[in-house]
Amino acid sequence: MADFFRERDTVMSGRHDGMEPEDLNELEKKLKNLYLSQRDSDQGRPVDEREFRKQMRENGMDFDELLDGPVEASLMEDTFIPNGGDVAVTWHARYFPAIYHSHSFFEMTYVMEGNCQNYLEGTDLRASLTGSDLKKPAVVMRPGDLCLIAPGTKHAIGAFADDCRIINILIRSSTFETAFMDLLSGRDVLTAFFTHALYGERKSMPLLFHTGDDRNLKEFILYACEEYQNQEKYSNRMMNNLIHAICVLLLRRHEKDVVICSEGDDEADDNLIFIMNYIQSNYAHVSLPELAGFFHYSERHMSRIIKEHTGKRFSELTRDLKLHKAAELLHNPDLSLPEIVEQVGYADVSGFYRTFKNYYGVTPAEYRTMQNT
Repeated sequence: MADFFRERDTVMSGRHDGMEPEDLNELEKKLKNLYLSQRDSDQGRPVDEREFRKQMRENGMDFDELLDGPVEASLMEDTFIPNGGDVAVTWHARYFPAIYHSHSFFEMTYVMEGNCQNYLEGTDLRASLTGSDLKKPAVVMRPGDLCLIAPGTKHAIGAFADDCRIINILIRSSTFETAFMDLLSGRDVLTAFFTHALYGERKSMPLLFHTGDDRNLKEFILYACEEYQNQEKYSNRMMNNLIHAICVLLLRRHEKDVVICSEGDDEADDNLIFIMNYIQSNYAHVSLPELAGFFHYSERHMSRIIKEHTGKRFSELTRDLKLHKAAELLHNPDLSLPEIVEQVGYADVSGFYRTFKNYYGVTPAEYRTMQNT
């Protein structure tokens, strides 16, 4: 499997528009022939590794030999992000079987052209085969869609058409804190996603951004492809900066276009992104009764949703947001401390001072002095 991905990086014939492959490469042609020969047996449906190997044995095929390496269900970052880098970029091989797998790294799946199916962990395969509405069988991704997948999330991609062109951006989780520290210090959906994926008890469900015909985002992603392929001086630093730029573009232009890809039918999961956005936008004065009423949940149910998905109680979450904002405002010497206290939603100045010192270990005035010296 590792050899296959390395081959996929280098075997790209007929490029245009920078790094985009036009024609099927030799491996994709073999995969297409295999797919066409097995269409009557639902070869394109998602399967786990064991079922896939069983299918291959029944048909007298050696898929490992075709790929010059074993098919693996668990992909490790050291194998797929080589040379100590933090980021790797690959084209998804068209007609590759939709095998459920997980990985130890973050993955961005971006659809350049065509459509594909993204089957997520928990999908009911009967729904995929019968067309039942028991569960949504797959997330259909169209041009401009970008799906962000956390480590440990099982999924499978079905891309069975010549005109389907998909780019995978792989990001190390083991170096995320140091290489992408800024992405953990905001108050936005991406910060919530990455923080929860790295430190949360429950896994982060995939995020799907509908970016449509965003030419700037597409150009940044193609630039990342070219930069990764060329491996010039300071390439790792450039790749990390491009990841930052892609994330900023997603937030700046498409934060309202994001949806959470829930496994099941829990409406709260579907609303989680909007709940977090509402809290982050109104943290200074929002109350639990107001929040619960806005989303038509009971206070108890809303408390459970927040605790399960963030690991914090509502009061802890809003406190942290207020204190982080206060620390940010303390960098501005033109704002007085009473103005900052009022802006972040504290009515009791002495209570704010006490809470701030317990959280940061210094008083607001001491914090300001430290930041401005």
